[in-house]
Amino acid sequence: MITLFSGDGFLGVVGEWGYDKIPCFIVNIYSPCDLRGKKNLWEEIHKIKNSYGSGRWCICGDFNTVRLKSERKGVHTRREEKEMLCYNQFIEDVELIDLPLGGGKYTWFRPNRIIASRIDRFLVSQEWLTQWPHCSQKALQRDVSDHRPILLKDIRLDWGPKPFRSLNCWFDDPSFLGFVEEKWKGFSVTGWGAFILKEKLKHLKKSIKEWNKQAFGNIHTQIEEVKRNINSLDSIVETRSLNERKVSDRRNLNVKLWDLLNKKESLLLQKSRLKWAREGDSNSSFFHMCVNKRRKMNEIIGLDVNGKWLLDGIQFQQLNTHQCRSLTRPFTAEEIREAVWSCESNKSPGSDGFNMLFIKKCWDILKNDIYKAVQDFQEHGKLPRGTNSSFLVLIQKNSSPQDLGDFRPISLIRSLYKIIAKLLAGRIKEVISDIIPEYHYAFVGGRNMLDGVVIANEIVDLTKKKHKQCMIFKIDFEKAYDSVCWSFLDYMMSRMGFCSKWRSWIRGCLVSSSISIFLNGSPTEEFKMSKGLRQGDPLAPFLFLIVAEGLGGLMREATKGRLFEGFSIGQMDLNITHLQFVDDTLLIGKPSWENVRSLKAILRCFELVSGLKVNFSKSRLIGIHVEEQNLERMVMFLNCSITFIPFVYLGIPIGAQYKSLSLWNPIKDRMKSKLSAWKRRHLSFGGRLILLKSVLSSLPLFYLSFFKIPKAVSLSITKIQRAFLWVEG
Repeated sequence: MITLFSGDGFLGVVGEWGYDKIPCFIVNIYSPCDLRGKKNLWEEIHKIKNSYGSGRWCICGDFNTVRLKSERKGVHTRREEKEMLCYNQFIEDVELIDLPLGGGKYTWFRPNRIIASRIDRFLVSQEWLTQWPHCSQKALQRDVSDHRPILLKDIRLDWGPKPFRSLNCWFDDPSFLGFVEEKWKGFSVTGWGAFILKEKLKHLKKSIKEWNKQAFGNIHTQIEEVKRNINSLDSIVETRSLNERKVSDRRNLNVKLWDLLNKKESLLLQKSRLKWAREGDSNSSFFHMCVNKRRKMNEIIGLDVNGKWLLDGIQFQQLNTHQCRSLTRPFTAEEIREAVWSCESNKSPGSDGFNMLFIKKCWDILKNDIYKAVQDFQEHGKLPRGTNSSFLVLIQKNSSPQDLGDFRPISLIRSLYKIIAKLLAGRIKEVISDIIPEYHYAFVGGRNMLDGVVIANEIVDLTKKKHKQCMIFKIDFEKAYDSVCWSFLDYMMSRMGFCSKWRSWIRGCLVSSSISIFLNGSPTEEFKMSKGLRQGDPLAPFLFLIVAEGLGGLMREATKGRLFEGFSIGQMDLNITHLQFVDDTLLIGKPSWENVRSLKAILRCFELVSGLKVNFSKSRLIGIHVEEQNLERMVMFLNCSITFIPFVYLGIPIGAQYKSLSLWNPIKDRMKSKLSAWKRRHLSFGGRLILLKSVLSSLPLFYLSFFKIPKAVSLSITKIQRAFLWVEG
């Protein structure tokens, strides 16, 4: 049965779906241009949705506004911010989910194509997404129209077989550890320690798959079967009493059902990847929805010429003999155990399928083979083929990714290599502060990323107060980790005094690495790496610091040779030329043409030797008290863009006024996204309280460590938290 309903600006249809006859609603919208008309339309849709109650909802059409500034190109108005706020509040109140858009960024264009917006979209309820979890929307070709048609489809593509994954709920079975120990001792493999461990884990994987089928089977099918048996016994009670055996059967079925439900919740919690949640909170529907949501969202200063590095004249801080010996001292059993326990238990596993919780739970069974593998690596500096393979997953950076640049590559590495990398990272932590100068603030003990933010803000404040001229060049490195040249990394380590044994360990880690793209749950064919560092490798951040110090050396040499003049601050006239936090780099100096030319030459030189390419078109030049015409010429020479104060560095707006209420909008927006209404509806009171404490309370801390929060903003944040916790009903 199909029913139509309509109003001013919308037409809706409701019908029943499937055997359960769950109502499905599709509402087509054509929103008016004025804000008052839009708000009236949204309020009416909200009332209709509440009056019908639960069901699967899809609301689509021309909403005549955008959710984010990035969804509009060419023109922005003051009215836009208020419209966006009301629109996003409507989506929140009606408990809808905005699906990522494929096929293009914009859905409406003016004929001149200078102005474009994403004003057309599909919004669906969580119930809709639960029924059709592979739902997606795509912008099609518009031809002669000024709107692009939007296609909503639910197609499950076969991306290939799913890899093995260890499940935490296996350890709830009292026989599982005994089964693992029996199988592990029964495997007979010879060779290097790492090879033995790899082969034993491979054989264990096959045995566990068979055990899982027999001991666990399909949990969902078992739950339905137990429920049917319980209902059958309950129906007998309607007509007569149960005998003693039937009463016992009913009691056992009840225990079995609770056991299966706990296993199901544990499985969903693991898949949801929620760090704040706890098992036993009875939030299974919430975990399930999180799983579905996750599935959706020009002087050259140095150069390598014919094998000779022309950075040889640059001075770098070096390790002493004692530090070198300390780096390569034998790994102890306790040190190896600490490395294992320092790994997060429920992080996604690599290509071996075993997460670190499995390694910890089976430690007494596996530890001797792990010790042997680590000792063999320490002695030979090599890893057998397959022990350092990884899955590369693509994490989207924005709500509607269109190309590869909109994704962040993260590597899921195997358990053995993760242990070895943790050991090496622990060693290099001991000496990193002695070789990385104080202007680099990442991953160095005793240094804080806010130190760089404070210095950058101090420079901006000083230029404002004393009307000094300054230029700041904010560098955008193009896929920084992926571009690192291994030979340059080895060269930098040799210049910093790392011994040959340590360098052979690092080379062993690099040359043995291979990658398989993990696409929609299935891996592609594996390929070898020839350059780059893997994000997700515990060792990678420290190795990147060593590479990035090459740029620091070039800047020091340029300053020393009077090719670049920095900016002086403080009573001691401290000369600042650059600030670095991993690949977030600021180059700071006087706004002179000598500086601009040297800056471009230095960055080009660093790219040639290190592999780190500067994306000048995405880099930004900030000129303070610089003539506009002169600044524009500098921008044209560098082929970059102009940015004005305040500008964002390490997530903090530099040069901003903390009393400005708009400064705190990103914090409030992040809070609202964490507190979506669908989450509130599917979480128990205890679950909402845990989410508030562990996630939301920490959100403003980074801002609060730098800015004093205005009272009005504090009240607004408290109101958001209170509304989420004390939900009606």
